[in-house]
Amino acid sequence: MQRPPLIQYAVYSDPGYRAYRGNPFIEALPSPLDNRTVARLLKEDIDYRPEDCREPAHIRLHALQDILFWRWPTALHFDLQQRFSVMIRTGYRGRNPLHKAFWDDVRAGRQFLKQQSIPLQRETESTSTGFAIIGDSGTGKTCAVKNVLALYPQLIIHTRYDDQEFNRLQIVYVIVQCPPKGGLVALCHNFFRQVDKILGSTDYFNVYTRKGQARLAEMVGNMYTIAQVHGIGVIVIDEIQNLTEAKENDAEAMLNFFVQLVNDLCLPIVPVGTPKAIGVLSSAFRQARRVSGQGDCFVKRMKPGEDWDLFIKKMWCYQYLQHPVKLTPELSEALYYESQGIIDLVIKVFILAQIRAITTGNEIMREVLTEQTIHSVSDSLMLLQPMLSAIRSGNEEALKLYKDLYEAITINTQIQQALLKLPVSLLASVPLENSSIPDNVNRPNTLLPTPNKESSKKPKKSPTKQKQLVYQGGVLDVVLQGRADGITPYDALLKANYVQNLDTYQEVN
Repeated sequence: MQRPPLIQYAVYSDPGYRAYRGNPFIEALPSPLDNRTVARLLKEDIDYRPEDCREPAHIRLHALQDILFWRWPTALHFDLQQRFSVMIRTGYRGRNPLHKAFWDDVRAGRQFLKQQSIPLQRETESTSTGFAIIGDSGTGKTCAVKNVLALYPQLIIHTRYDDQEFNRLQIVYVIVQCPPKGGLVALCHNFFRQVDKILGSTDYFNVYTRKGQARLAEMVGNMYTIAQVHGIGVIVIDEIQNLTEAKENDAEAMLNFFVQLVNDLCLPIVPVGTPKAIGVLSSAFRQARRVSGQGDCFVKRMKPGEDWDLFIKKMWCYQYLQHPVKLTPELSEALYYESQGIIDLVIKVFILAQIRAITTGNEIMREVLTEQTIHSVSDSLMLLQPMLSAIRSGNEEALKLYKDLYEAITINTQIQQALLKLPVSLLASVPLENSSIPDNVNRPNTLLPTPNKESSKKPKKSPTKQKQLVYQGGVLDVVLQGRADGITPYDALLKANYVQNLDTYQEVN
């Protein structure tokens, strides 16, 4: 069994449970999965080969980025898969497009949204549930949600069902970003854009926003109608903590809208955000009868234990160093200390440590991962140190100050900097004409040394002073300048401050 494509024609099968039968929206979904199948579908290995360790340093620095694409399912993935599987199917139970009562409810719901004074009269009982996903930045909640939802086709094209014509475009899930200031108008705009992107042949955004002239109540009604006509299984609202930056009335209006979608209009809603959103979600959703039907999902940092050991064991296989080492409890502890179990950070610490080992290039380290090497990457994570210190100390009050401090580490930037710092012994093996080492952003227009201001005057002869040259530009520029001036690459890089004299390190030791 493989992951379904993003778009597919409906293939109906027995859903396995009698309450689900006879509903094309449910029968077109993939069959419910067991954990073994989920693990196999969510795991994503990378194209790593042992001989990669023998590639030149500058090539291995690029290959390290592949680790960012490695995926290993954790307990969070299994939990979310089960939640979404039940929630999507349960939500469809009360929205069978073959039943006349469903379309009566759609008309009643649209009228209710336009004129709140009219009581909502539903022909069928709402079966929708929902839950909130809350977790610190970098714990992998959004990535896990996307991976789990990828187990479903996002768009299913229906043409015939039970020997009858049934033309319908079913959207299984939509992921919408909560606007930076939490405005409901901007949320509606984001929703229309996402639906247009999924369907590819509609222009709901321009039609229903009317170039910014549409009233909010009008857009909300159209949003609800689109969700019902296209059988949207779940709407995920990411970055829900943005509501804390919204005006009080705007935040309240959006949260009330969420509650109506779940309670009255039978649409599953899943807000995703950081702990900063707990306050606003708790105040509004306490009245939502079904929003916590499966219990809220609090994504926590990985703790030392069986899950951590298995995750690190699998990741440790991807060493691009000339001398790979076996994983030891001490190395595992060093990784945990520097990442504190934050999934995104653990992977990036592992990559940064290998970059550090490759670029150090001395005979003592011999390109191996050590505890010292892992701890040394903390200077590349200076912005995160206050937050990590608060986590280590267990000081909840201090940790509140850093809930949203986490910023992703751009590995590509680290690699570009590492390439510029490669020792000369490694640069010597790089062919200058076809090297992949990037030029400096401030590359000069010429490879010749930059003359000083007095260059137009005839220089005075001085037997004790050498010609002063200014070396600048990228690494290759500097090496070529040195070659033109008859000096070694090392001396040219030394003059350009790309390397330091070895005596500096000997004095430190």
